[in-house]
Amino acid sequence: MAPRAPWAGRWTGRCSLRGAYSYIGVSGNGAPRALGRPVDGTLFFAGEATNGAEIGTVAGALSSGRRAAREVLRMLQ
Repeated sequence: MAPRAPWAGRWTGRCSLRGAYSYIGVSGNGAPRALGRPVDGTLFFAGEATNGAEIGTVAGALSSGRRAAREVLRMLQ
């Protein structure tokens, strides 16, 4: 199967694509930690929703990716 051509979306030009962000709802303070918890040491999660300190931000997405990578490396040792 040959690769398909790249596609770039236009966020401002499509009414159905206005972007989104995460936020912690009422009584949900433990949710980011629960969302980011590895499963059986084989499935790891990252994303801004898993970082309570920086939820809803690009910085949160990046730092959660670093955290998940560290968790993977620990499991491989």
